[in-house]
Amino acid sequence: MAAKSRLPKFARKLRRQYFRREFHPLADAEQGGIDLGEDLPSSSKSFRFGPKWIFAALLFIGALTLWHTSGQSDNKVQPSAALSHGELDNAIRGVQINDLDGNAAAAPPVVTIPEVDPSSSGKGSTAPAETAPAGTLPETYRRALEVRDAHLAKWATNDSKWTVPIPPMVHSVWVGPLSRMASNNCRGQWASMNPDHDVLLWDESSLDVLVDRHFAHLSSLYRSLPKIVMRADWARLMILSVFGGVYADLDACPLRPLSEWTGVDRALVGRSTPVPSTPTIHDIGVAAGCEMDTLNPSYRNWANRPFQLTSWTLLSVPGHPVWSDALLDSAGRVRQLFHESAEQSSYGVGWQKNAVDEVCDRTGPGLVTDAILGYAGHFGDTSLNAMHGLSQPRQFGDAVILPITAFSPGNTGQGAKGTGDRGAFVNHLFFGAWKGHDEKV
Repeated sequence: MAAKSRLPKFARKLRRQYFRREFHPLADAEQGGIDLGEDLPSSSKSFRFGPKWIFAALLFIGALTLWHTSGQSDNKVQPSAALSHGELDNAIRGVQINDLDGNAAAAPPVVTIPEVDPSSSGKGSTAPAETAPAGTLPETYRRALEVRDAHLAKWATNDSKWTVPIPPMVHSVWVGPLSRMASNNCRGQWASMNPDHDVLLWDESSLDVLVDRHFAHLSSLYRSLPKIVMRADWARLMILSVFGGVYADLDACPLRPLSEWTGVDRALVGRSTPVPSTPTIHDIGVAAGCEMDTLNPSYRNWANRPFQLTSWTLLSVPGHPVWSDALLDSAGRVRQLFHESAEQSSYGVGWQKNAVDEVCDRTGPGLVTDAILGYAGHFGDTSLNAMHGLSQPRQFGDAVILPITAFSPGNTGQGAKGTGDRGAFVNHLFFGAWKGHDEKV
């Protein structure tokens, strides 16, 4: 038996009249003196397209629209079932990746920044989304939250949206037992050169709160990553995504104050920097420097990309989309390292033995390069030929790429100048602790 039509009775009548050629709006043109000839049926020539029929036609169109949309709602794609590769899949459920079977999971929630209250005075104010008493939060997390919210309250307006200056914070991360490197003098240099910035060290307790409160969909996978350095790699992306600021590895020492970083200095403000009396357009959302710039086909001996960005120093406003994209991409790359059938390794059952060799490409500078250049590529040409030989800061939309001298001075074989050059901002000491084979590194 045919399914009963969903159209109301009057709409079905209109439809029948239309297909029987009884409904001819042109027939009404005879009132204006236009002779339509004798080809039309007499029933059409006697028809008058009056206000009632106009109203009925509108109702007919509305009924067709409702019928069409209701039919679509019955055919919505339902979320796919859980991935099929064991316990690890529970760790990344909610991440939009394709697993080895081609299944896809839902997208992760977006990290949001508190909205500006338009009814407040001055430049606006923000209320932190986090409501836990301050005493229950680790000091580093609590202070980062405080600085971010004060920064947004000071600089954000209804016109500025999320593009504000970079918050006055310098973040570093150490996951695992503290060591000589975790207490080296680079952090002291950041503090002395930039007294108007907070210099924060994120340890495991602070990172646990960050992950659980903002990245719950990645919490299990974060804690099961086969190398601790992979957790540190993810931590820098998460910190910049939620709080913004400057990220620097513990062995990345500043060569000059942030206010002298040509090309990005206009986005680097201190806590006491006054807000201009006239509206200011803040056009820098994320910045990174070049680490590798070569056309030599053997570049894989030293890096993952022929034009590669550093991950030891990064700059960002809070909430920039490039970091959530990078985490999403990294989750997919890490997922490929796990197989239930893989042999036992020092990192646990399922993790491939080459997990250490894959760090740079799946969570480190290879991933960061792909994410930032991929984002910048929406605003210009970021191909190797276009970027090779970069000697001045180049801006793509709100993304700025700094030349190799900025964060890799002394790399003279690829055109970098020395640490004394005015364009040299950071000296990376290459302690390389992450290359150790102790799983606690």
